[in-house]
Amino acid sequence: GPACLSCHARDACVQCQEAYVLKGGACVACAPNCKNCSQSGPEACDMNGCYNGYGTKWKTVLGIGIRRECERCEAAECQVCEEKRNICEKCDQDFGVTVGGSCVRCGLGCASCRAAGSCLECREGFVLQDEKCLVCSDRCVNCTIAGPGGCNRNGCAKGWTAILARWKEEDYSFVCRPCGDDCSNCDFRGPGQCDF
Repeated sequence: GPACLSCHARDACVQCQEAYVLKGGACVACAPNCKNCSQSGPEACDMNGCYNGYGTKWKTVLGIGIRRECERCEAAECQVCEEKRNICEKCDQDFGVTVGGSCVRCGLGCASCRAAGSCLECREGFVLQDEKCLVCSDRCVNCTIAGPGGCNRNGCAKGWTAILARWKEEDYSFVCRPCGDDCSNCDFRGPGQCDF
């Protein structure tokens, strides 16, 4: 069938694509919005088996839970809401989980955060200090060694080169200066020049 990735004979599938499960040599669909139902079987979903933005919920008949299905998370920007639809456990990139289980922006320069205001990883041009992202010097993409307001030796953006910031006491803090016109690299020859 169309969902079969590998088969032994013409009608005997042995491996199905995501969102399908093998049953009697054929691939049968999982519950809607489910990517994995290898344990729970067709038209159901395994715990943590839903696609991002969905969480499993027991489908009940006469008050008895018969199978898990996927239901959209209620919190905006939410990826995982396995326990309750209105309580987010993991948010989309650039967002962190609040104490109440909703998602809010991580903060300026933050690429991922454990919770709002608690950054784990910064975007280019920022450096992580005390779970906050602080800005590097102008046109700098990497200042992990130099720290905020500075730049690493080879940390400048394309078309810019690093020169030692002589007014700073540290001998590892640089600032970025432009290369010559239409030049992408001048780390060897210096500002206003071009390496060929």
